[in-house]
Amino acid sequence: MGAVHPNERADLYVGLGRVSGVLSYAALDLGQADTAMLHSEVSRKMGSLSGSRSLVAWAYGTESLIERFDQNYEHARDLLLSAQPYIGEGTSAVRILCGLAQCSANLGDSAAAMEYIGRAKIARDHADSDSVEGLFGFSPAKQEYYTASALMWLSNTAALKEAERSATNAIAIWEHEPVEQRSLDDEALAHVYLATSLIKLGEIDGAMEAVRPILNLPEERQISWIRKRIAQLSDLITRDSRYRHSRAASAAIEELRADR
Repeated sequence: MGAVHPNERADLYVGLGRVSGVLSYAALDLGQADTAMLHSEVSRKMGSLSGSRSLVAWAYGTESLIERFDQNYEHARDLLLSAQPYIGEGTSAVRILCGLAQCSANLGDSAAAMEYIGRAKIARDHADSDSVEGLFGFSPAKQEYYTASALMWLSNTAALKEAERSATNAIAIWEHEPVEQRSLDDEALAHVYLATSLIKLGEIDGAMEAVRPILNLPEERQISWIRKRIAQLSDLITRDSRYRHSRAASAAIEELRADR
């Protein structure tokens, strides 16, 4: 590295950090949370060495995502709070606030979840464009997707209706984007989040209509997040007393659990 100009060195660190970030997401898609965390920690280290505050914030957000995958919501929240001093350009603030909403919802703090969702909307209005889009950005569709995945865990009808709207909006945005700009895995998960909201709203038929295209995806598209969330759908129906004597619910459970 001695022959490399300092500015070039910083660019190299950022490049290495982004490669590690891609590897982190790939490992998580395979359900390898420990490996994903190692790659994300490398990404954060590269961000620190390069002086890229946005990469450090992104890596903290990704480490929090990994902890949320393992349902370690308190640690996930702490990682997001650690990211806040590094929030700067682009949509870093929006992503961090949406992640905090997810943590709060899963920890049972409805008021905090709603507050973070509101703050994220304000942050979006003041956000600059991301220097790198895709995985390292946070698009409006991704914000709708995160909103749905937070509010779907709350129990009040207004929040669940908002989750339904947000999941529907995310799907609609992605469906009208060019293929190269679509996040197909997140788009698939948005269908599952829509189904989750509808199950909790008592709309079992609508829920199955939303999730059925995802059940029919080829095996190679069934990433760990999708398998995890679909398994939760059948558990939601089983635990809900409204569906105890419902033939439609029994058929839905059978369909959700088929070949899984």
